[in-house]
Amino acid sequence: MEKMNPDQVALVLLVFAWICARWAHLVSLKVPDWLRADWQYQAESFLAEKDTVMDPEATDVLAETANDSGEKDDAPRAPRSAPPAYSWWTPVRAPHLRDGLHRWGWLPFIGPVLNKDWRGLWSEVWVIVLSMLLLLVTETVALTGAVPRLGYGYVVGGIVLIAWLQALTNVDYKTQFLPDMMTIPLLWLGLFIAVSSNGLLSSTLAVQGVIVGYGMLWALSKAFELLRKKQGMGGGDMKLIAAIGAWTGAQGALFSLGLASFLGLGFALVLALRRKNFNKFAFGPSIATAGVIMYIALPYFHLALSKMGAD
Repeated sequence: MEKMNPDQVALVLLVFAWICARWAHLVSLKVPDWLRADWQYQAESFLAEKDTVMDPEATDVLAETANDSGEKDDAPRAPRSAPPAYSWWTPVRAPHLRDGLHRWGWLPFIGPVLNKDWRGLWSEVWVIVLSMLLLLVTETVALTGAVPRLGYGYVVGGIVLIAWLQALTNVDYKTQFLPDMMTIPLLWLGLFIAVSSNGLLSSTLAVQGVIVGYGMLWALSKAFELLRKKQGMGGGDMKLIAAIGAWTGAQGALFSLGLASFLGLGFALVLALRRKNFNKFAFGPSIATAGVIMYIALPYFHLALSKMGAD
């Protein structure tokens, strides 16, 4: 069997990037719906449970006014909805999609057309552009011969990472919440790739990246909490930077955290100019953007280290 030429490889990677981009946008539509349904069910369950454990005085007052007939109604109130069922096939309502998500809207190429979703098409194009940029960086560094272990596996992993971070960005922007079902698998996938392949990162460097990334952001969050007496960072942000550390190492996690801080500051300034009063904003998009930049620049980073070692 003949090996594929570079043009064929680029075409395969392009199709793979488009499929991952379509998946990322579908996730960004589905997951916020799932989160809202789950939060609503938890709130209703909490209220129903609270009705059954009220103190006797409050229960007596409610019993006297329970109904017009004056009969005592001690039956606990049940939640108004069943636990939410997660399905990729059920239509979803999105503010910018007039008719909701088409049943076949997850398909690449024709999905945005069926959905009339031009925002999703732009999101796909952005993922594809970054993926092709990653391929160009890989080919450029490979020509130097200084990083011999860098191959197309690095590009495939990078495409998955870029699409995943794009989905997390959209979810965090819409809900200001980074769910564990997206951050934790990304972390474990980075560790798995580091253990099972001979890429730029060893398993030791990947584990160090997780510890340093999570530890630094946790320390900053605790310091802010001690100074301001309120929580300034969510646990999802810590898990996201830890996941980026699994893909880029300890130095990559530190660089991503520093760059994300500048990006977050710029984003906060933009919000301040648009509306004077805002209490909080999503920090996840800044972390995700910094992580993508770091992963694309990682070959050049290792190239610089190899030149410094040679000198």
